[in-house]
Amino acid sequence: MGQATYRLLQGSKYDCCFFLPILGVEQAFYGWERNRGWKKSVKLNDLREAPRAVYVNNLHRAVAAGDWQEVERLCDEECKIAVSENWEP
Repeated sequence: MGQATYRLLQGSKYDCCFFLPILGVEQAFYGWERNRGWKKSVKLNDLREAPRAVYVNNLHRAVAAGDWQEVERLCDEECKIAVSENWEP
């Protein structure tokens, strides 16, 4: 992941970003910080519950209604929860 994203992320205006795969076998959370690179966290709070059923249902409803502002709001909210519970810089 590091080589594939290095130039793009270093050239961005952001100092950090996060990646939480919600599909797949591995329960891991990835964080990137400028000048530090990617860090993988596996000592996570129960990510087996991620994505939460309420979140997924609300997301599906918002997509079906074409409410892209609500989709973005829901995604932002879920990301904040994942970051606050799982990221230790």
